Amino acid sequence: MREIGSYFLLVLLGTIISVSAPFSQSFQYQPDKPGKFIFDNQLDKCPGVDVTTVTKNLTTIVDWVRQNNPVVDHPTGFDALVDLTGFYWDKKNKQEDFGIRSTINFSFNHFYIENGVSCRATGNTAHGSAIIINKPIYYISTQFDEPEFKTDDPPHLKQPLEKARENLRKYYNTAPVIKEIAPGVRLYAEGGWFKGVLILCGKILQQTSG
Repeated sequence: MREIGSYFLLVLLGTIISVSAPFSQSFQYQPDKPGKFIFDNQLDKCPGVDVTTVTKNLTTIVDWVRQNNPVVDHPTGFDALVDLTGFYWDKKNKQEDFGIRSTINFSFNHFYIENGVSCRATGNTAHGSAIIINKPIYYISTQFDEPEFKTDDPPHLKQPLEKARENLRKYYNTAPVIKEIAPGVRLYAEGGWFKGVLILCGKILQQTSG
């Protein structure tokens, strides 16, 4: 019985090795492949917004990141993509928003070889982060609401409930603060698939409002 068990184990290991070896050879990261820094300005041209000035302010932040992070300025094993988006001039600001809303998106698209073909990660397969400006609670808070609030009650019963719902929408639940790094700079606990959100309320954000 022991000999049969040993033989079975050897056959099983041989099968695993023969299956896993081709798989490991079909996918391989390229950590030493030189990448490049790519900048893309996708800001909306909104009526009444000085796009040139806002672009200059946002680019100043991007330049600071490049100067202080060689991983972004001289990427290896991936391309570093930075794009500017925002304004959303066709949408009304929420009560918690202010100024000119915009975002600096950072995406790190790694290189790999799959089935002998050189590839670059895109979309959700890449890694990235973002600096969201003038939208301070975008990732740390959820608005209270009852989106499926529908009844067949007569108006004299429905109106108080509608009024209560509108009052409820004024409030938000907010992720707890992990640490206040400096006055106006707070690190909040993770929410959803985010591993932590850093909120900065200071001069640099005021400048980017145009």
